[in-house]
Amino acid sequence: MQDSLTIFESEIQNLLSEYLAKDEYEKIFIDVNHYQIGSSDISSRISDLYKKQLDIKIDESADRMQIDRAITLAEKKLESDKFYHFTLDLGNICIASGKINFAQEIFSRISKKSNDKNIKAKSLIGLADIYSRKANWTRGISFVTEAESIFKENNDGMGLATCFNMLGSISGEMGEIERAKSYFSQSLVFANESSDQELNAKIETNLGVVNSILGNTDDSVIHYESAMMIYKQIGDLRRVAEVYLNIGLNFLDARDIKSSLAAIDKGIEISVENGYLGVLTLLYHAKAQALIVEKDVLSSKEFADKALSLSHNLDDKLTIADIYKLRGIIAKEMNDTKTAEIYLMISLRINTSLRNSLNIAEVSIELATLYKDQSKHEQSKYYYSQAIDYFRRSNAPDKVMKIEKMIGIDSINISTAEVNNE
Repeated sequence: MQDSLTIFESEIQNLLSEYLAKDEYEKIFIDVNHYQIGSSDISSRISDLYKKQLDIKIDESADRMQIDRAITLAEKKLESDKFYHFTLDLGNICIASGKINFAQEIFSRISKKSNDKNIKAKSLIGLADIYSRKANWTRGISFVTEAESIFKENNDGMGLATCFNMLGSISGEMGEIERAKSYFSQSLVFANESSDQELNAKIETNLGVVNSILGNTDDSVIHYESAMMIYKQIGDLRRVAEVYLNIGLNFLDARDIKSSLAAIDKGIEISVENGYLGVLTLLYHAKAQALIVEKDVLSSKEFADKALSLSHNLDDKLTIADIYKLRGIIAKEMNDTKTAEIYLMISLRINTSLRNSLNIAEVSIELATLYKDQSKHEQSKYYYSQAIDYFRRSNAPDKVMKIEKMIGIDSINISTAEVNNE
């Protein structure tokens, strides 16, 4: 396995080669020692394949050194306009590699110092992406709005497509699925007028996600296949891994676990080999979900714990909340109901603070199931009702029907005032 630093180094070196002569940058790279996050804690009782998938290496101090040296060299050698284009590309490489805090520093510097409005707008989109990943929706939207005004002034259709796509992503993360779908559809209109295949593929992927959430499985698959075809054509392996993730989740929702794991494993293989830590975190989480359905509780816990470790490292609050939900499910499978309740309540608290309605509904279902198994019927009905209310507002009838089958049609009419949640 090639470690994440080597891949990251290679990406910076390739970027420098686009802007500088070889003899100007080849001495920038140095040998460093790496350490492994949690690798020594991997259980000896899981399969060798799973151990290999969980064996990843990270060294943030070395990453910082390579970034600082690259920026210093580029600033010294390049004219102002080329330097800012270089740093934009570097910021995007950092996002792709899961180095979110580094990317934030880079985009913040560009937005403050560049006099080129187009470059400034692109840096604002980068910041919007970062704040969205950190679940700071208000800041994210404000950056998109500022970028949108610049793109409108420049009559930049592709820039506007990027803005609508970002607004769709933020809306989706907040659980506002119909609004997200509307933004993505608007974005696709602008994107179709351009020749930017990557942007078209991003929007197709996002439309696949929202259709999957709304239960439109066939439409979702069509969008994912369109995105996969484009990403393979342009050789964007990170995005290919992301599409495999989404396909895996689609199969997981349909309870086709064999197909789900096959897609997830393809994504993990690509992400481990290329150091795509952000995607890998989500793939680990997805695999943990699939394994719990197969009742492989021990392996599920290992993947969930590694995903939690990485998500803290990436400051990915949404994923942290989702993994706490999964750890609650795992604890329930291990008959540790007290721990299960604690983890689920932590997840509910984080998602409530982030105002993520979709995740609140999903955690509510798990709490309702937990309380139902303990014969705490009033609390169970309360949380089922919370979930049903959300999916009805989101126009997701398949989800509503699935929940109603769990509890019976008459159970959902309970008033929230009747429930004691102490």
